[in-house]
Amino acid sequence: MHLFILSFICMVLLYMAWQDFADRAIDWFLYPLLVTLIIINGVVINGLTWEHVFINLALIGVQLVMLALYFKVIKGINLMKGERFLGWGDILFFLVLTVALSPINFFAFYLLSLLATLLFFAVGQLWSKR
Repeated sequence: MHLFILSFICMVLLYMAWQDFADRAIDWFLYPLLVTLIIINGVVINGLTWEHVFINLALIGVQLVMLALYFKVIKGINLMKGERFLGWGDILFFLVLTVALSPINFFAFYLLSLLATLLFFAVGQLWSKR
């Protein structure tokens, strides 16, 4: 049962990645489907604790509030305006990750993702100046 659920989770994630790369949009129903599968998987292996979910929600909540304040105060624009900087799909995926990962893994994944983004941005900037 556990292997079947993990396989289905992987298929949903691969389909979401394909949609994101192909269309820059993901069907809305995939997010609740993925959360449901992750919760079922957590219940099956006794690995889901709601304390971890709330800690992750607090971490992402603080980050999003700080980011929104930065854009409003420093840049003078709304973070979600036109979904240029951050879209609803990003926020929904953050919510999926809060259920899927323990707080330490969530923090490590989030931090490494931010560092990878900065690295790709810096390389892109250097490449475009050539």
